[in-house]
Amino acid sequence: QLLLAKGDTEQASSTFKIALDGNPKNVPALLGQACVQFSLNRFTESLELYKRALQVYPNCPAAVRLGIGLCRYKLGQFEKARQAFQRVLQ
Repeated sequence: QLLLAKGDTEQASSTFKIALDGNPKNVPALLGQACVQFSLNRFTESLELYKRALQVYPNCPAAVRLGIGLCRYKLGQFEKARQAFQRVLQ
């Protein structure tokens, strides 16, 4: 995540991919890769990663649902985005 914070999305993505190759249910790696994809405007890929993280760990922090909402908003799925944002507030 430090690489992502430094703006090195390519290296961050590679690192998260290695972690996910070792364990596809690695929630921190799923979330990290979701952030990388979002920062690259790959909202469909980011959304799928956020959803996978939520499936693996249903009690994920609200930030995961916020990420889902932001992806859906960027994809023009405004009603689904609204629903995701409402779940953040619950």
